Amino acid sequence: MDATRHLALDGPDFHPPISTFHLHFPPLSKMPDVEMKPADDKKADEKKEETKEEDKPKPISPAAEIKNNAAHIDRAVSTLEPRFTHRVLRTMTALRKKVDDSVLRTAIDAVYPKGALIHLWTYSSCLMGRNTYADSLVKKALLFWLPSAPAGGDAPMEVDSSAPKPAPSELVPEVEMYIRLLILHHLLTSEDTHEKALDLANESVEKMQLLNRRSMDAIASKIWYAVDRAYELGGELSDARP
Repeated sequence: MDATRHLALDGPDFHPPISTFHLHFPPLSKMPDVEMKPADDKKADEKKEETKEEDKPKPISPAAEIKNNAAHIDRAVSTLEPRFTHRVLRTMTALRKKVDDSVLRTAIDAVYPKGALIHLWTYSSCLMGRNTYADSLVKKALLFWLPSAPAGGDAPMEVDSSAPKPAPSELVPEVEMYIRLLILHHLLTSEDTHEKALDLANESVEKMQLLNRRSMDAIASKIWYAVDRAYELGGELSDARP
């Protein structure tokens, strides 16, 4: 009888009981292998991640962005490709939030560097006969609408008289109107400068109509919007358009 039972247990119809251990834990042969990296490989991966972070381009300053936009506008007019101007105007909303007096002064100095070399005679023994570069009329007209720089803030750089540089070519008028637009929006942010913004708006419209350039249409539409806003804040919206 014991032999029969032993044969029955070993027969094909025998199913051994399932162990609770196998229900909760899979067999060791089916568990995935975990790849262990050496310490040198981990350090190499960390260095790669640091390199990727360093390679990311850093955001440029607002003044540098304005200078780049001026170059794009000049290129758009020179090559008859208005898409460059439209690309610049699409960034206007974000750029206006980063603009202040210092940024605008720095941008104007960068866009309109000193031009013709002139000779200044002073009564100071240390500055006698110093060479310097004269500012363009456009630059002076733009800086007129901004407060002067604080003492020691935007000091003029010394120019090496032994190696004079040629005068840079004047940019297209569309660049000036673009910077006027930035100044106009900046003046509209403060109630104390609303009257000054209205004067700038009227002067910009007169100059824009005098130039009468089709390449200025995209910037002109933005200027007209700023003009309407200036008149609205001044309580004279009915006098905005002739």
